[in-house]
Amino acid sequence: MIIMYVAAVWWLFAIVWLFVPGFARNSSNKAIAFKLFAGILILLPTWMAIVYIHGSEQYGPSWLLYMMALAWVADGGAYFSGRRWGRNKLAPAISPGKTREGVYGSFVLILPYALLGGYFLGLQATDLASFVLLSVLLVPVSVLGDLFESLIKRHSGYKDSGVLLPGHGGVMDRIDSLTAVAPLFLIGIQVFT
Repeated sequence: MIIMYVAAVWWLFAIVWLFVPGFARNSSNKAIAFKLFAGILILLPTWMAIVYIHGSEQYGPSWLLYMMALAWVADGGAYFSGRRWGRNKLAPAISPGKTREGVYGSFVLILPYALLGGYFLGLQATDLASFVLLSVLLVPVSVLGDLFESLIKRHSGYKDSGVLLPGHGGVMDRIDSLTAVAPLFLIGIQVFT
């Protein structure tokens, strides 16, 4: 699916955007149009990947649940290890609370998650190594989605995108990592398995 590769290219551009956090910050018509286009490039491939994985005879709902939980496990590992051992800021201009130690915690937590996930998805030993590698490679992608959403919230002047749960950043905090992970997960499982 070509749109997944378009999404992969988009996320490469998003890395550059993170290094220039003031890009498109203003409220000019061009900046607003660019951010609207970015939103389409983020949400459309995510939705298509979710629908494709869920409806696929080859993959199905179990694979979709694995992919969604992968993003959440990476987030959880980053949160808890960053809170416990975090000293070195990852991107203080974008999200002052995120630390390098948090990212390391994501990698540590994803390894057993991927091994268990591969086992429960019924992967053979030959595919399991590739599956675990893909899962580990998606950790920085998850962080990228999280940082990009934080940057856009800063551009708009909102710390949180919701108030339903106290101390929680809202709905966007539940899907920020997923928006980056979903298209690349689909590409990865098609290539590696």
